[in-house]
Amino acid sequence: MSAFLISLLTGWGLPKWAANLLSYAIPVLIVLGALWYYGHSQYQAGWNANDAAWKTAIQQAKDDVDKAAGNASDDSVKRHDDFVERVTTEKGKVDAAIQDGSSPADALFGTR
Repeated sequence: MSAFLISLLTGWGLPKWAANLLSYAIPVLIVLGALWYYGHSQYQAGWNANDAAWKTAIQQAKDDVDKAAGNASDDSVKRHDDFVERVTTEKGKVDAAIQDGSSPADALFGTR
């Protein structure tokens, strides 16, 4: 192949030394270009796979946050309902103690 390139390049009027140099440089550059293209395509494939994995992980994290927020809201409502029930019970005890003429503190904290 190099003999063909040398004859072709010298036929175009290049000096013999330039034709020899180019006859070896052209195949090397073709091989290097092919290797670069292959490496770049593999890099892009890895980049795309990694990007897709990150997008999936981000969506999963958002879903988990939404689920946790829903659970927290449910727990918060339950705690609020328990608090309202406890306050209502204590208010009933205090009102009953006031009507009986005893101390509201005794109704809340018990007597000694």
